[in-house]
Amino acid sequence: MITLDLMNSTEFQDYLNSAIKSYAKSNVQSGNWNEKESISKATEQYAHLLPDGEKTTDNKLFTIRSNGQEVGMIWQASDGRYRKVGKRNWHQEYRTSCLCP
Repeated sequence: MITLDLMNSTEFQDYLNSAIKSYAKSNVQSGNWNEKESISKATEQYAHLLPDGEKTTDNKLFTIRSNGQEVGMIWQASDGRYRKVGKRNWHQEYRTSCLCP
């Protein structure tokens, strides 16, 4: 059974740490940022988007579970669109079933 559960603070910190590193790396690879500034810029942008962490108004962060096992995450913003589908936790069998738009 697949379930969506609101992220708790521990899950959010795990997600945030991974997301910041991934976002920083992506911006370095694309030439937008230099490596030295990448982590601080990524951290700043996430702090702007989610100032109250997983409890930020008009944002919902969900952990996706299959039979109780974490397989991914979804971030739903106030405009109703899905802002991010975190593939970092998707187990191999679920990677081809991504909900990406």
